Amino acid sequence: MSQVDGFAGWKAISDLAEKAEATGDGQASEQRRALIEVLFEGGWRVSEVCRSTLHDDFVSGLKRENIKEDGSFLKFDRVAILKKFERLQQYQVKTMKNDKVWWVTKYRKTKRVDIANMQRTILVPLSDRFAPHILDYVSTPSKSEYLFPFSRQRAYKLITAVGPTATDPKTGKVLELGWFPHRFRAERAIQLAVEEKWNSLQLMKWFSWATEDQAAHYASFNVEEQKKWFRSAG
Repeated sequence: MSQVDGFAGWKAISDLAEKAEATGDGQASEQRRALIEVLFEGGWRVSEVCRSTLHDDFVSGLKRENIKEDGSFLKFDRVAILKKFERLQQYQVKTMKNDKVWWVTKYRKTKRVDIANMQRTILVPLSDRFAPHILDYVSTPSKSEYLFPFSRQRAYKLITAVGPTATDPKTGKVLELGWFPHRFRAERAIQLAVEEKWNSLQLMKWFSWATEDQAAHYASFNVEEQKKWFRSAG
């Protein structure tokens, strides 16, 4: 993913969410707005929130039961971490115990996998701009237990469709200008570093990243962004 030059700002993301809401009718409009808000607030990969097969024996996707109010926080509870489940594609699941423990086999070698270590539980302050609406959306009755019961490809189309565009003067082709699902993950990392003053270790724990290199890649800043730091410090 290309680096993002500084935090776009709450208003820019809010405007995009409202524009997405305006493109649908009824619950579909609320769903489109909530998709953008959830991707940003949790810093999720799109395949972690949309319904997706992560392993032959496991289907991902945020369910209503995964999101709940916890005091002054919005809690995303036990959400599958995409990358960790992808690594299991090379194994065969031998035994499952209440979705908590798997025994997986590869080349006749069997090992134990604790599902809790492959899930992410995070808190988001209810004072965040998008948290109250997410909670309202989760509480809305629906036929599906999944919040976003569609593919990541559809999510990509929904988001790029409401982002800014320009027309190539040579070809007449409409160009998308920078908004796509994974960008919200980078925007969240930058926002937490700039506004909440989180360090790399905090980012690693919250995003379930294994190395500081990942934190540095996502929470990257351009020269103008760094100038703002020194102005505020002075």
